[in-house]
Amino acid sequence: MKVAFDTKTMKSMEYKEAPKDIVSAYRQAMFDQREIPDSTIQYRMEAKLYNCIRQGEPEKLEECLLELSEGDRMMGCMSKDPIRQTQYAFISGLTLATRSAIEGGLPEMEAYNLSDVYAQKADTSKRIEDILQLFAVSYYDFAKRVRDGKMRKRYSYPVSLCISYIMDHLHYRITLGEMAKLCNLTPQYLSLLFHKETGKTITDYIMYEKLETAKQMITFSEHTLLEIASYLGFSSHSGFTAHFRKAYGITPREYRNSSRTNSPKSYSEEYPS
Repeated sequence: MKVAFDTKTMKSMEYKEAPKDIVSAYRQAMFDQREIPDSTIQYRMEAKLYNCIRQGEPEKLEECLLELSEGDRMMGCMSKDPIRQTQYAFISGLTLATRSAIEGGLPEMEAYNLSDVYAQKADTSKRIEDILQLFAVSYYDFAKRVRDGKMRKRYSYPVSLCISYIMDHLHYRITLGEMAKLCNLTPQYLSLLFHKETGKTITDYIMYEKLETAKQMITFSEHTLLEIASYLGFSSHSGFTAHFRKAYGITPREYRNSSRTNSPKSYSEEYPS
């Protein structure tokens, strides 16, 4: 549900002075911080972490996350309830990650919708461990998408156009002929150009994107596996299962039954460039 700002209410509010209870709580927080100076995340750590997302460097995230975990550092104290504290910290970090991804070139619509999906997942999580794991998964996801976007910019115009077309039509049957017509190239030449620049055939690339999208839907949506197979244009549920197992070494049902924040084997291990 989208929430709109009530401008009339905002205009009637007083902004000149902070409420006394806020001032008192702030002074207490500053006192507590001076008593335990190394208990919270430092700006330097945050900047390093979000720069990994901005630059599209998922491989450097692990080092940053390990540094953040040293000494049980927390993102301030936003709630006395441990679950809410973790959820609030997650949302705060997710907001910054989303902004960093946009600054790194991720389209705003993609970034905001991805942020909403992760926020909703965290909102329904009941265990601190699950939320912390989701924190790492979401940051890696953002960094990977920024990296992939930067890589696409290195491609020629026809290949970039094909990739965009594929991403916009994952719920449909995509043919080489219609993409060749879109690029005003022969199917043969487009196939050779696409494989030369991406290291994958157009068919393999389409399958890669469909299966990666399927993983996200299996993890973060309540759609049935049959619905997911149908939405992504697979001819049958058995065909979807066979492709998924070949790519990741596990069936969609087994993947859903496992931890939803655990990633199966990388597709690239099964379909090397």
